[in-house]
Amino acid sequence: MIKNKLVLILFFVFAIIFFSNCNFPKKYAYWLDYDTAKQSRIIQNKKVNPLARSIYFNENFVSDNEDSFLLLEELTSFNHNSQINAFYYYVFGKICQSADGVVSEILGHYCLNSLMNSTEYNLQYFKRDTSLANKYAEYIAFELTQSKETIEKYGILKQRLESICACQPGITDVSNYLLNIVEVRCLEMEDITITENTVATFHSHQSYVPKSNMRSSDYPSSADMNNAKVHGTAGYLFVPKDGLALVYDGMGVHATFPLNLI
Repeated sequence: MIKNKLVLILFFVFAIIFFSNCNFPKKYAYWLDYDTAKQSRIIQNKKVNPLARSIYFNENFVSDNEDSFLLLEELTSFNHNSQINAFYYYVFGKICQSADGVVSEILGHYCLNSLMNSTEYNLQYFKRDTSLANKYAEYIAFELTQSKETIEKYGILKQRLESICACQPGITDVSNYLLNIVEVRCLEMEDITITENTVATFHSHQSYVPKSNMRSSDYPSSADMNNAKVHGTAGYLFVPKDGLALVYDGMGVHATFPLNLI
């Protein structure tokens, strides 16, 4: 009897400690959640950056200059009230979706800023719109190939995502989706080729685990692997994702190639 009470007490102590370290999911408001009248009032707020307002109305655009850099810092700072933050997040998303050339090459830094400054806000939005997550991943991957500082910040972000997902399992899928795409894009930029020995190792490895929506006939052939980009050696595991097979070795994505799934 005493033993059962002790177990129960320990359980409650553990639960209190665990939940005290967790932030429960918040209900965020995004720009398109506001009606047009409210949007108009926010846009006219004197605290709103005029350049952000002009970009919203397609009267201006971001370019490779100091004013644009300062604006991008502000858009991704989340230092304003919730309504202005929602407007700035929408404008930044608009920039990400349409950027090309030099501008697209500088956005990775600001995408990481946005994720670091309001991680949950981004993840909850990505559940609505994975196209923005794809853009973030593309820009972050490019930045990772350019900057050691970005690699360090990305490592911190991954730890933060892991901590948040432990408390909020509902956003684990979108968090993994973002990280998977970042790492796949990095591999594509590295353009690493494979050897016949790598293919042989891959086919013979025992840790291959087919998912429920993958038939044995979908097991990749050597021809499939010839189009793969592989990094690393042993320990492969297939996980189908968005028409691709992502290959893991316990550390991250190490290959990707087209795969017809059912």
